[in-house]
Order: sequence, then structure tokens, then C-alpha cells
Amino acid sequence: GLKRTMAGGRVRANTAMFYNAYRDLQVQSFVRPAVIDISNAGAASISGVEVEVAATAGRGVQFAGTISWLEATYDRYLARVSGGATFDAAGNRLNNAPEWSGSGSAVYEFAAGRAGTASVRGDVSWQSRVFFTPVNDAIERQPAYGLVHLRAGFEPRSHRWEIAVYVRNLVNTEYITGTANVPPTAITGRPGDPRHWGTQFTIRH
Repeated sequence: GLKRTMAGGRVRANTAMFYNAYRDLQVQSFVRPAVIDISNAGAASISGVEVEVAATAGRGVQFAGTISWLEATYDRYLARVSGGATFDAAGNRLNNAPEWSGSGSAVYEFAAGRAGTASVRGDVSWQSRVFFTPVNDAIERQPAYGLVHLRAGFEPRSHRWEIAVYVRNLVNTEYITGTANVPPTAITGRPGDPRHWGTQFTIRH
């Protein structure tokens, strides 16, 4: 790992490289209705690079961002799939492991007269394609997608409480977070949260 501060302390950057080797990694799969099989992959390896950057632009403006590259594959794994059949998954990607992912945020804080401080925040996140089974087929997968979230809040000078309004998944992106495939051929997917908004009240001790 490497940490660095630049521009008189206004910019901070962290970089990390990692490698993990697994034996008997537990993998979950559906083999028939209401039956989940948990088996052990003989070997799997994960390596990657993560970069985080945070910057203060002055006058209450802050930026942050991350980007990650991940290589996550089964090295040895004879997987059980739908119907009880077996499949050699060596060389395939691990379940729900995107090759690329990233996020970014921008925050603007400003004085609301003598009453307190108001803030506006925007967040974006993105990830590349993921597979939900060791087979890595074209059906049980989620293509690349991104999400946008917004939030606005106010807190008094005492900082004892905060009230905020927010909207998540602003553009109502449709995506799934997992699948289940059971015979006879029937594939289900768990949808991600649709666009929704709300209010939040926080009390600090």
C-alpha cells in the first residue's frame, strides 16, 4: 500500500495492491427447488488494485473517488449446478465479483445564516459485469450499471441533530443482485432497489 498527501494537504491519495489465495472456498448454488448446495472450491485466487482519492476544494467543497480492479477466479472447482450435474469452473470468475468498480462523491457545505449549516451531496457508483454462478453464462449475470444518489441536509450550530431529504437510484436504474436457477428451467432474479426517496432525522449525543 501507499499513502500520499499533496497540494498542501488538500489532496490525499491511497493505493493498495493485494493478493489472496483460498483453499476450500465455500460456494452456494441452487440444485433443485428449495434445496441449496454449499460446496468447496478446491482453490481460488483474488488479486487487485484499489485507488482512493479525496480532495478539499475550499469554501466547503469536498470530492472523493475510488476505483478498483479485481481479478477473481476459480483455480480448481468441480461445481454442482442446477439438476445436480457437475461443471468444471476452473478459470471462471468468482460469483458477484466485478472486474472494475468505482464510486465518486461531491459535498458542498455552507452556512445557513446564524441558524446552522446546510449541505448538498451527490454520489455515483458503477461496476462492470458480474456473474452469479460459477458457470459464467450469459443468462445468470448482471451487465455493467451505475447508480446516482442525492442528499440535502441541515444541522443547527449545536450539531445536536440533523434533518435531511434524499433520493436513491435517481434515474431508476433496473438491476439484479442475484439469481436462482432450478429445474424445470426457471430462473429468478433478486431486483435491486428502485428509485425511492425519504426523509431522515438524526439525533447526536
